[in-house]
Amino acid sequence: MNDKKLNVGIVGVGEVGSSVLALVSRVHNVFMRDIDKDTIKNQKLDVLHVCIPYGKDFEKIVIENVKRNNPDLTIIESTILVKTTENIYKLIKKPIVHSPVRGFHTTMVGDLKRFVKFVGSVDRKFAQDAKKYYKTLGVNAQVVTSSRETEMGKLLDTTYYALCIAWHQEMDRFCKKYNINFDEAVTAFNKTYNDGYRNSKPNVIRPVLTPGFIGGHCLMPNIEILKKSFKSDFLRVVEESNDKKKKNI
Repeated sequence: MNDKKLNVGIVGVGEVGSSVLALVSRVHNVFMRDIDKDTIKNQKLDVLHVCIPYGKDFEKIVIENVKRNNPDLTIIESTILVKTTENIYKLIKKPIVHSPVRGFHTTMVGDLKRFVKFVGSVDRKFAQDAKKYYKTLGVNAQVVTSSRETEMGKLLDTTYYALCIAWHQEMDRFCKKYNINFDEAVTAFNKTYNDGYRNSKPNVIRPVLTPGFIGGHCLMPNIEILKKSFKSDFLRVVEESNDKKKKNI
């Protein structure tokens, strides 16, 4: 990618897409396509960002957009099932990478530059081109072995967080059974554990969480995606624990 202003399209302008749009528009010419608005139309694109939620028609929608606007590079920002990027590439035979967003939706624009942006593809050259493009946005991109690593990495990343919350839900149940103060028996123990090991063993630092209900658009939906590939008791336990929590709110 050179220093000229690029024509960049963004498909899906929800929580993720709107943040990508805000970042890219500072540097390049931006066009968007959503349910009720399309400024891309038949514009030839240098880069196309895909920011739509994963679903049964995801691959079809991406392929249709690539064929319509013929981008030099397509970047999937969405959380997707493993091998999705490969499947799409087999049908379009055009440069495509997966680079999932990381961060919290209310601070996503800043988080896009705060977190390392992992990039994976079926061809390392595609990933290297994406890294060069991200550099124009001030984003720290890191190329990994393939798109499978980024696809699985994002799913496991959010599921790990959900699993930790579910364990806090269960610990809260243990405490309530014996009328025990959760903040003292769990929160204080974890905080002081972290204080004790922060310098000598920083790799064992624990998350200090509250035992709330897992809502939102990421954690539980991503577990549903992961379940399409794996039958796991861990995933089942997270869902069961969260269902219990919902009933007791």
